[in-house]
Amino acid sequence: MNKLYILFFIVVCFKTNSFSCCIEDDRTFTEKFFKGNLGAVFTCKIISSTETVNEEFISKAKIIYAYFGTIEAKIITLRTGRANTSTGGRNLKIGKTYLIYSGGIGPVFGCCTMCDWGSKQITDIPDSTFEIRLVKKFSDIIRNKETGNFQFQNEIGDLIAEGRFQKGIATGVWKHYDKGNVKVKYDFINNQIDKYFSNGYLKLRQISSDSINIHEYYSEKEKELLTVQSIDSLKSSSQTTNTTYQFYDNRNLKKVETREQRESNGYSYFKEYYINGNLQQEGFYFKNRRIKTWKWYNEDGSFNNEFDYKDGKTNQ
Repeated sequence: MNKLYILFFIVVCFKTNSFSCCIEDDRTFTEKFFKGNLGAVFTCKIISSTETVNEEFISKAKIIYAYFGTIEAKIITLRTGRANTSTGGRNLKIGKTYLIYSGGIGPVFGCCTMCDWGSKQITDIPDSTFEIRLVKKFSDIIRNKETGNFQFQNEIGDLIAEGRFQKGIATGVWKHYDKGNVKVKYDFINNQIDKYFSNGYLKLRQISSDSINIHEYYSEKEKELLTVQSIDSLKSSSQTTNTTYQFYDNRNLKKVETREQRESNGYSYFKEYYINGNLQQEGFYFKNRRIKTWKWYNEDGSFNNEFDYKDGKTNQ
């Protein structure tokens, strides 16, 4: 069956005592902060660390400075994972200071497992590292609702991001750089995100609105060579339509499938083409089985054959 499926995330698996998977986050450092929705970010000093009977590490910590998120107490609890799990666990050192990235809120936060990309031990001086200074810069802009055009540099002065804040909210067009090249561009005016390969070619374009979402994937070998386009349309609260297009290297259409999703039932209409652009086959699917009349064509465009699968219960 020639179905087209697109993976919108990449899973990376780590092996310790067993397998576990963490979602890979390929955003630049500035991408994680400029919209202000990262979660909780703060520095703290560890007061105590214990291991429970379930081999889970738990620490008590005193907040030094809160950059993002909701932190409801000066003394908080950090749950840092279990020792004998695939994501690991960390027994934080008493008296040491840590920079914590967490999705938690309130007085209890999870952090410091193998899947935690950012939490780390630091010195007691709040602005002792470039990372903390950059985090604080974003925090101050968003917290103080500043307006203006901003540029952000790395430790050696290279441009890593530029864009505009309007009362602490990212707006206009934002560019995030990697090694001097634009890695991703956010266009808040047109609700569009463009991601680029290291050679500067467009890699992915996402366009979204209240009723439609478009994902376009491009080739690294040729500039703006579209390989796959997926369009999700919201027809009603219970019905969505997804149309996926796949293209040959000569830019001719290779396959197209439209899937109608209405509550728990879903039909799809499928077409496949020869590389010269002529139709090869067409027909309907229902629950991964051919239904109704399917037709096949020769490469020169002439009709070849057809078969009526009726309700899909016949041999496929």
